[in-house]
Amino acid sequence: MAVLECPDRFSTLLPTGYGVRCTAHWGGGLSFGLGGHTAATAEGAMEWMCRRVREAADQLETPAPALAERWLADSAEQVRAVDVLKAGAGYDLDLVSDGVRYAFRARVEYWPEVTVAADGP
Repeated sequence: MAVLECPDRFSTLLPTGYGVRCTAHWGGGLSFGLGGHTAATAEGAMEWMCRRVREAADQLETPAPALAERWLADSAEQVRAVDVLKAGAGYDLDLVSDGVRYAFRARVEYWPEVTVAADGP
């Protein structure tokens, strides 16, 4: 949990869920969003990421499908990813096919809860 301090106030950032995004990146800084999902739990975020990695692997050229299948079969790595998310850190997976990097990113999402000092606003 993070705290932002302001004179006579503070705002606590509360975890509200887990966001997962997939983005395709080309050379020259071009990118295109390929979807995202917000889950209430780290396990739900990882389930979505697994589905999206499987869908992407079905459409990519070698070696990306083999790398995706290896990651999908590695249940210990997926448990580690859930633990990383629960600890508040992000989890990243990249697949590269034909010079395009497919970036899968899972992060804790926060929403600020503002608390006013006892002496008023």
